[in-house]
Amino acid sequence: MSSSSVFNVFKKFSEEQLIAIRATGFGSLEFLKVSQLSLQLDFWLVKHFDAQSCSLNIPDSEPFKITEQHVHEVLRLPVGGMEMDANVFSKDDKVITQWKKQFKKNSLSVNIGELSMYLKNHKSAGPMFKRNFVVLCVSTLMSGGLNNSDI
Repeated sequence: MSSSSVFNVFKKFSEEQLIAIRATGFGSLEFLKVSQLSLQLDFWLVKHFDAQSCSLNIPDSEPFKITEQHVHEVLRLPVGGMEMDANVFSKDDKVITQWKKQFKKNSLSVNIGELSMYLKNHKSAGPMFKRNFVVLCVSTLMSGGLNNSDI
């Protein structure tokens, strides 16, 4: 998945929105300036990455294990989890229903481009904005192999 969808939305954010993103722990991504990778590099990474061991198998070298610390050092994402109070979250589908209402009706999934465009065009910095941004990041940067365009 291309990081351009994350990179391009940052250009449109207000200072209030940037502050909201920083509060989620994803603020370091505003400095991500890579909008595309070389196709040859993409193929090389796919060929040499072992998802089971989370390592790069570099020819004529020992495998390079990629750790949480490496991700933190490169992307400045927080290491470890955050304690969450399960009582704060709804146990029904209200949040998901509310989230999906932002997009095209009768769709089983939300297109990454549609989510990116929605973020660019809305100036709110509230909880739904944060939720949308984190969904975009996770869908493109952290689990892009699931489905190339829909979430």
